[in-house]
Amino acid sequence: MTDCVSSCRGGKIEHMNEQAMGGPTAVEDRDTVAGEVAVMVSRLAELSTIVEDDAARIDVLAGLERLKAAAAAAQYEVMVQFAESQRAARRGMGFAERHATRGVPEQIGLATKTSPSAAARQLGRARALACHLPGTFALLRTGEISEFAATFVVNETSHLDPEQRRQVDARLAGEITGIGPQRVQRLARRYAIEADPAAAVARASRARKDRRVSVRPAPDTMTVFSALLPCEQGVAAYAALRRHADGVIAAGGDSRTRAQIMADTLVERLTGQATADTVSAEIGLVMTDTSLLGGDGAAADLLGYGPIPADTARDITRRAGEPPQR
Repeated sequence: MTDCVSSCRGGKIEHMNEQAMGGPTAVEDRDTVAGEVAVMVSRLAELSTIVEDDAARIDVLAGLERLKAAAAAAQYEVMVQFAESQRAARRGMGFAERHATRGVPEQIGLATKTSPSAAARQLGRARALACHLPGTFALLRTGEISEFAATFVVNETSHLDPEQRRQVDARLAGEITGIGPQRVQRLARRYAIEADPAAAVARASRARKDRRVSVRPAPDTMTVFSALLPCEQGVAAYAALRRHADGVIAAGGDSRTRAQIMADTLVERLTGQATADTVSAEIGLVMTDTSLLGGDGAAADLLGYGPIPADTARDITRRAGEPPQR
């Protein structure tokens, strides 16, 4: 693995990492910087009591958005410095390369209150920005783009070699300020495809093998049911649902919105139910007899989802036994 500090030679990463690895002012600088960050956090907590003019509030909101991006960039930079410092120290103690960064994601995760796996992904994103996407990273540092947008650039260029990545980054740097994250993603994807068409085709082929359906809980007894599909299949499925909904609306007599009709049609076509409200007997609902029959308020459990209000559970059981209706 090429040393990230070496690959970023001449930049801020290398200079600051030298201090992190034992410069004479390292402890003093650490205490000073930590104190400054603490003061900034305290200052932010006071903003709502200081700003009393709406025009100023809008300016503060814009400034805070830039600050969030700059803070994310600073976090990324420190992550890379920490990982490289740990790696260099362990190399010096004779550790094998494969063990040189063991435990780093766990320590970063503790500091950022995330899981080790999430911290490892953050560190990978930080290395990509610091070492291979200098233009994007510079815009993040100054708050010209959001962390969300920067993440799209990292993800869409992840399959390119370092030189191709820098070329895409150079093209993007002058075009991604002042636009939304989704447009940033599209631009990054387009330029990445143009940088290496063969790699894009191979990547698409591999991705299609990962098609799947998933479900996860959402607030208020809702779920997010999603399907990861090849692009043409997903577009075709959505278009079919929309065409059907438009036809229902054109016929009149249905008070549902287009979105509601599309959602109901999806359930009906997948389950074979006459209507979406006719719950399949295969749904597992666990509740006490007093909750079901006696009006007890104890939460029920919907298998595959989790706790739901007793009233909602009773409504589900009641509708399961009713004839289909709109």
